[in-house]
Amino acid sequence: MLSHALICAAQNQDADAVAAVLEAAEPYVREAAARHVGTAAVSSAGHADLFEELCQEGRLAALEALGTYRPDKGAQYTTHAYRRIHMRIYEAANGGADNGATADQRATFLRCLGVVGGDWEAAEYLCTVLPGDGHRMSAETAGHVRRVMQGTDSLDAPAGARGAEGETIPLVESLADPYRLGLPDDLIEARDLDKRQRTQRIALAHALLATVDDRKAQVLRLTYGIAPDPHLANEDGSPDNAAIADVMGIDRANTVAVMRTRTLAKLRAVAERVSEELEDEAA
Repeated sequence: MLSHALICAAQNQDADAVAAVLEAAEPYVREAAARHVGTAAVSSAGHADLFEELCQEGRLAALEALGTYRPDKGAQYTTHAYRRIHMRIYEAANGGADNGATADQRATFLRCLGVVGGDWEAAEYLCTVLPGDGHRMSAETAGHVRRVMQGTDSLDAPAGARGAEGETIPLVESLADPYRLGLPDDLIEARDLDKRQRTQRIALAHALLATVDDRKAQVLRLTYGIAPDPHLANEDGSPDNAAIADVMGIDRANTVAVMRTRTLAKLRAVAERVSEELEDEAA
């Protein structure tokens, strides 16, 4: 993790600090460039050349993010930069076209993507519950924006699904199955949607737990029964703090309660901060 002192030094144009920040951002840059290099619509260069072009755009975005980053907002620099890197590379690869998703939808999705550490499935779900009024998306819209952001060029482009004869199905037609269940709309049952939503919530939970250290994450996994840990609860459903403490090798059960309260507060703060930032950008 980049330290506050290092970020401040980079913002003050310290060459070594800037180099360290760019090095930390490089994995995000290369991941975003690799995702879009096979679907870019604006370059005739070979894939290797195009990959480097997109990487350069991402590095510029990482530098620009230094100028707009405010440590007092509470977000990590990498989270702040992640959205800008992906947006810059996405626009470079697609010529700035919206491809059926508005600028606000793309910005909202990328903000949520940064919150959950690049987990696209979790980000799709997060778009339906976290943003405030005017930014929150329906499940159908969030799924469409995710497909667009992952490289589908337009509503007429193949969505990845296939029909009965093996033909690719355009995205505009695939919207009849917005939850990607592989079923005709009239055959989708409530339990299918419940399963889909449960999958998304699990992905979101794991992504958010990844933002805290292993011990704090384990307390929540044992409290709520999130794999790979068991669900340790009393008969009334309340957390069995004594059992959790025993599994974790903690001497006092009340320490577990304190850890859980503080960790949940931290995760709520992450969600609230992102919601506030979305509203600030819309203002």
